[in-house]
Amino acid sequence: MKIINFIPKTVNRSKNSIVERGNKLIITKCKRSKVLRINKEIILDGFLFEIVGLYFGDGLNTRSYSGIRRTAFANSNYKLHQYWIKFLSRFGIKKRELFAQISTHKHADEGKVLEYWIKKTHIPKNSFARVSKSKERCSGFGVLSTEFNSITFRLIFNEIFDHCLEILSKKRKFIPNFIKGLFAAEGHVTIRNKSVQMLGIAIKDHDRRKYVQSLLKKINVTSSENKPKDALWITGYFNFKIFEQYKMASLHPQKNEKFKRGFLNLSKSWTPGITKTKIIAALRKKNLSRGEIATLLEKNSSLIHKMLRDLEIKRIVKRVGKRNGIRKKIDIWGLGEKRGNIQSIIKYEYGKPKNTIAQ
Repeated sequence: MKIINFIPKTVNRSKNSIVERGNKLIITKCKRSKVLRINKEIILDGFLFEIVGLYFGDGLNTRSYSGIRRTAFANSNYKLHQYWIKFLSRFGIKKRELFAQISTHKHADEGKVLEYWIKKTHIPKNSFARVSKSKERCSGFGVLSTEFNSITFRLIFNEIFDHCLEILSKKRKFIPNFIKGLFAAEGHVTIRNKSVQMLGIAIKDHDRRKYVQSLLKKINVTSSENKPKDALWITGYFNFKIFEQYKMASLHPQKNEKFKRGFLNLSKSWTPGITKTKIIAALRKKNLSRGEIATLLEKNSSLIHKMLRDLEIKRIVKRVGKRNGIRKKIDIWGLGEKRGNIQSIIKYEYGKPKNTIAQ
């Protein structure tokens, strides 16, 4: 993706001067202004959309007043900052050009906190501002804000950010990458009885919430709005299965571990939807009788018969023949016209979240 296509012609009524030198663009808006040296191109790939998701959740979104000079990302997880710094390096921005601000709790040891973030980010010590102590609750080593100050770069980044959101609206290819970044920034995992009960994504702005909900729908993830909490709720095994398939919780280590453990425990349970998917998986391999399926899945034969009848009504499975039994002929089951269409049974798996712990 050519950066020159995203450079504004003027900044604060001053015309930008652009000079190409090797693989770099040298941009100045007037003689006294800061010179911006960035790479000519940036790759349009999954990594870029993960960053767009991260920034959508935890980026500095102010587009007016003094905030327009800052392209900043704030989070308490150092791995996400490493990701953000790697993204800035794609533009040719060096760590020594960054500015870092730590906000931590009032009883924190400033020296240890500063040392921790320098070690994890490798940003030079002289690029850190004085540690800010907040009255609000900040656990661990606090929250770090990593930023690059340039009004021209901020405007370029705004254009790239908006361009990526337009792409997501038209194509589903990069949606899982975007959700992966957003979930790392603003997602949470709720566990109940050791199994994952709900995934949540906090989004205060209503229009943004609707936008993300539309993206989730494009990849067959059903979500509901929790307006008092300003969040999207995602429940149900099939939704979690899609999250697991695309590894959409993988960017944040703690959230990923919690989700993986909770999803594994849920997968071992026997909710109707999960039982049906296991029946479908068994019939994909070969045609079986009700008793053979019950033995294979270690479940009661009457329960398997009930599930088969429900799947038969939906034309997902069908009777493909009979076999001689001890007293009578036994039905043999195989896949039906819809060939194991999971989407047709999803609605029977989901219910509205309960208002306990806000589900």
